[in-house]
Amino acid sequence: MNERKARGTMRSRLRRVRDRWDGDHLLYHSLILMGVGHAGSVANLLFHLLMGRTCSRAEYGVLAAMLSAFLVFSVPLMALQSTLAHFCGRLEKEGREHEIRRLLQSWLKRVLLVAGPLLLLLLLAGGPIRRALYLDSALPVALLAAVLFVAAFRPVLSGVLQGLQHFFWMSVTVNAWTFLRLLFGGIAVGLGFATAAGGLTAHLLGMVACIAIGGAVLARRLPAPAGDPGKPVATNRYFLLSLAALFGYALLMNGDNVLVKLFFPAEIDFGDYARASAVARIIVFLCQPVGFALFPKVISTGASAAADRKTLFKALALTGLLIAGVVAAVTLFPAVPLRILFGVIDPAPGLVQLLRGVCVAMAPLGLIFVLLNYELAQHRFACILWVGGAAAVFIAGVALFHETTGQVAMALAASTYGALAGLVMLLTRREA
Repeated sequence: MNERKARGTMRSRLRRVRDRWDGDHLLYHSLILMGVGHAGSVANLLFHLLMGRTCSRAEYGVLAAMLSAFLVFSVPLMALQSTLAHFCGRLEKEGREHEIRRLLQSWLKRVLLVAGPLLLLLLLAGGPIRRALYLDSALPVALLAAVLFVAAFRPVLSGVLQGLQHFFWMSVTVNAWTFLRLLFGGIAVGLGFATAAGGLTAHLLGMVACIAIGGAVLARRLPAPAGDPGKPVATNRYFLLSLAALFGYALLMNGDNVLVKLFFPAEIDFGDYARASAVARIIVFLCQPVGFALFPKVISTGASAAADRKTLFKALALTGLLIAGVVAAVTLFPAVPLRILFGVIDPAPGLVQLLRGVCVAMAPLGLIFVLLNYELAQHRFACILWVGGAAAVFIAGVALFHETTGQVAMALAASTYGALAGLVMLLTRREA
């Protein structure tokens, strides 16, 4: 009995310390998301290690291009997550939790009505896409279409969990596919399918499991509608504007592999760039939990409170430390991740230089993600111009200058640092 009382006292003391130094619980919730998210990142790295070492360089290049295309389309789907998180957070603050289930059901129906026809369209366009990307088969395109269809439902579920600040289950819903993809990928390799199609099939099965987990959790936790909920919350405008902002971000984050596959058909070019990009993208994945934890804490209808700004600055400081650590590690020891992930024992100087360049180019994306989440949570959308403009500059730069893959990294760097500068200027002018 005394031992149980002592444990209860210790927990109370820890909670008081946490509340004193982390009153908005940003760090606490970020750590929850980081714990599960970084475990997912490890599973993601192990998957790339598995496929990078067992697939041929050409097959891994195709897999990387398909996964990058998936991310280009799936990151804008985070607009669904942002929309549901924003309005579910507002409904909870206003004591209208009983309306959340209806909002969730409405968006699931909308996603089905849009994702179904797009699935058929991608399947019909498999041949032209295969030829444009110099693929030997249209099967990877068909599998990518199926992955996108299933993945379209995930941000609806995770957005509700994020808005209600159920961060553990949100992070499980978001990251469970990485563990199952690794499992199914290992089975595919063991059965002799060390190919892009094998990796994409594993990805599809992992996504299906995520939908099942998120749906089961919400079925138990959401209150049933009580009486007539009245007119549904208007979410369309917010969703479309969030979609525009996050699509620009998606092009900056993941468009490079697709463009390299398009402009550089040689295996050594797109294969090496895919490896450098996979390592550099670790920066973004490490920082995303901070942005997710920030979003529901600073929700407003346009007014920025002093507490919101304080929470934002904490998020930016934490993100900056993470970025600095990863960039420094990769710059000083570039051969280590290449050897761990891809078995490259003695990387060529060109690959090392490319890896460093892509890491530096992607470094601002972590800070951009935090600032985007802040602006969207505050119901402000001027950020669209900066991020969308930067994405357009990136695509135009690669289209005009693509003699080497290093020029792609340079175009990406010019775009990401320009977008970050614009968002910071936007913030400082508003808060001045």
